[in-house]
Amino acid sequence: MTGDSGSNHSIMIKKIIQIFTLHLSSICLLVQFPSDLNAREVSRSVVQIQNQSEPGSGFFLKVGSKTVFITARHVLGLSGEKVTLSLPGGGKLEIPLKDQIPIDRLDSAILIIEATPVSIVPLEVSNKPLKQNQILSVWGYPISENNTVTKLGSRNGPYLGTPSSIKDGYSLLYEAQTQIGFSGGPIIDELGMVVGMHGRSESMQSSTGQSVRTGKALGIPIGEILAAVSGPSQIGLQIDEKALAVEASRASMKRVYEIMTNSSLSDQLLEELGRAEKGGLPKYCIEISRAYYYTFFSSLPDLSKASSSQTIAKKTDGVDPAYYALGSLVSRKSADFKKSLTYDRILEQTGHSSYLQFSERRLSNEVQLAVEKCSKL
Repeated sequence: MTGDSGSNHSIMIKKIIQIFTLHLSSICLLVQFPSDLNAREVSRSVVQIQNQSEPGSGFFLKVGSKTVFITARHVLGLSGEKVTLSLPGGGKLEIPLKDQIPIDRLDSAILIIEATPVSIVPLEVSNKPLKQNQILSVWGYPISENNTVTKLGSRNGPYLGTPSSIKDGYSLLYEAQTQIGFSGGPIIDELGMVVGMHGRSESMQSSTGQSVRTGKALGIPIGEILAAVSGPSQIGLQIDEKALAVEASRASMKRVYEIMTNSSLSDQLLEELGRAEKGGLPKYCIEISRAYYYTFFSSLPDLSKASSSQTIAKKTDGVDPAYYALGSLVSRKSADFKKSLTYDRILEQTGHSSYLQFSERRLSNEVQLAVEKCSKL
């Protein structure tokens, strides 16, 4: 009797835990995507692209006073002279590929929409930088196992940062069990705003030589897509070119920060800095990043260049703690410990811990923190 009673009690506890876990999962989902409103809006923007081989997805986006259509370039490459879109609620829209806006170096395409269909509600661009482990949602029309297109679906997963290598602009890495057909669909944040365009699934080669999906996916930042438009004023789009350049700079600066925290990506840092500089971000942000690179990431530390960049940074904003942290790092690498101690003491005077507690790692973190702030300016 005691054993049976204990067993029943145990079963009851397990059921309560299961119910609680189920409710907790629902609550977490609601926190990530607070209402059905976002899903309804997305469903009125994301469409299926029909072509002669495998279909893909795309979405309508509000840019200034205009509406454009965005998808992956490799999807349009299969479409012939025009692209046919299956609209929400039925109906089709044909867009000539001659209306495609040229975009350099990215696997993305923008098509001009002369008249937005009444069934379409275009999405809007997110102006917030992504955070590590932030939940994202990829939307599109996946193909089933029997090669038929299913209804609009989504795959949710955390943002993971920057992949180990970037090709064709795919600099967003996130968890998402996507299928064929999702290519060209939007990547949405928890507020229903577009942060990028999905285009690829990450895969690896198995021991048998087969390509196996890892459960991670790749996308292109929306700011980078819009900033890569060739001559927006010449094609009639009312786009704030300066705002787009700043957006692209922020995206590049964010990747600079991610590269700083992942030394295996160090060869990409100067290239990203060059892009960030074009958008008019503060010179201080660029120079402390450049000095950091020459101190830690170049094949051989170039302390002369590091010191030069540090000097330029001082002229623009020499009171920032990151400047003194960087000075201490460069001095230590140069074996000028007296100068390093001077910088450490200044840091202490600005409200930081005792200079005796400053390690190279803590000083590096100070510089990285400043660069992260730059990506949000």
